[in-house]
Amino acid sequence: MPFLEWKDSLSTGIKMIDDQHRKLLGLINGLYDSVVNKDTDDFEADLNSFIQYSHFHFTSEEKLMRRFSYPGYLEHQVDHDIYRDELEILGQMLKENPAGLDEKVIRIINRWYCDHIELKDREIGMYFRRGSNLIDGYV
Repeated sequence: MPFLEWKDSLSTGIKMIDDQHRKLLGLINGLYDSVVNKDTDDFEADLNSFIQYSHFHFTSEEKLMRRFSYPGYLEHQVDHDIYRDELEILGQMLKENPAGLDEKVIRIINRWYCDHIELKDREIGMYFRRGSNLIDGYV
């Protein structure tokens, strides 16, 4: 059974963002599996993949918010910057001493997933649904 499962309540209604969230979910589950199986090589590769894709996702989401003048953009970007900093720290810790990193990674990722995606990213979708700025290809 996966660590985290996609549920409809996570949907923003914005296809691009939802597709990226599903991909992140798969990466989180792969990372969790490598922690449970105590596979250090997979853990390092999975963490690096998660970090890289997270950066891509944050940038994509921020471009979308700017393009459609999302009023919560600056606050949302600050949240992304905090997670970017945490991911950079995890990446450095991985290079220096990966021992004991697994629980910290899962804690940070779980908090990010639960707090950010379920609450803040859904607000972006509500903004799109309320407004008349629904653009084909995004939603």
